Amino acid sequence: MYNSKSLGQHISIKLGMEVEADMRNQKMVINKEKCILGGIMAVALLSVGIGLASVLSDSKSNSYNKENVIDLNEGIAGNTDGSEGQEDEQEDGEDGQESLVSLGNEARNAGGSGNAGGRNTGNELYGEDDRTGMTGNAGTAGGNSLAGDEGEGTEDSEEMPVAAGVAIDPLEGYTFGENSVLMWPIAGNIVMNYSMDSTILHKTLGTYKTNPAINISAEIGTNVGAAASGIVQSIYDSEETGTTMVIAVGSGYVTTYGLLDNLAVEEGDSVTAGQVIGTVGAPTAYYVEEGPNVYFAVSKDGTPVDPTEYLAE
Repeated sequence: MYNSKSLGQHISIKLGMEVEADMRNQKMVINKEKCILGGIMAVALLSVGIGLASVLSDSKSNSYNKENVIDLNEGIAGNTDGSEGQEDEQEDGEDGQESLVSLGNEARNAGGSGNAGGRNTGNELYGEDDRTGMTGNAGTAGGNSLAGDEGEGTEDSEEMPVAAGVAIDPLEGYTFGENSVLMWPIAGNIVMNYSMDSTILHKTLGTYKTNPAINISAEIGTNVGAAASGIVQSIYDSEETGTTMVIAVGSGYVTTYGLLDNLAVEEGDSVTAGQVIGTVGAPTAYYVEEGPNVYFAVSKDGTPVDPTEYLAE
């Protein structure tokens, strides 16, 4: 048991210890607050410093920009010089167009000389004078074809852009019409006439039938010429017409040559009027009585037409 004196001392000591602990806690709180306040002040000072640095940097940048101001009058002078350059280019372009026109005229002159060449070629192809003027007219047709090819210099000199994926018709440069003239593929007599409106006698078969072509007699091995300029569309073997060649001549017209041999051209080749495409072959079993001959047919958009209406007289 504590006496009154001891109790008083004990209470005093305990109170002193609690007071001392409270004072230590208060000092810690005060020190913590001082640290936080110091941190806030440091952040504030750093922000002020960054702001001053930014102001100084902007000031220097503005000073640099003032020293590099562009004189707008110099730009106007530059535009004037550019206009003069465009005028020079336009004059050069006009000179170029005049040159193209000049080249086109020269090509037409070359085409005109091709006319005479075509006549000579036509006369030399057959070398016979007793074909009722046939060779002379045929040669003229060949010359016109060559002239037409040569005389397109102006159009060829100005290349037009072609859209990607657009197919170009290989027969675009070939034209043939009702008034066009065909060369005789070979010099000879017609042993079987064209007849689609009525039947005619087919000697070998011993029967009457229509005939969508004419059959021109000739010796085996004789050269066969293209009746008109065009593109070889197909070559095939037929039981009736043997080795057969189809040449498209433009505007829907197609010429067909049968009973051939020793072909001189292939599918896809371009041929000119009078060019040798092969020779006369042996007749098939369908033309034994008629003898060696060339089967020659003409069609328009798939419909047979009479070849004699287009052949030179």
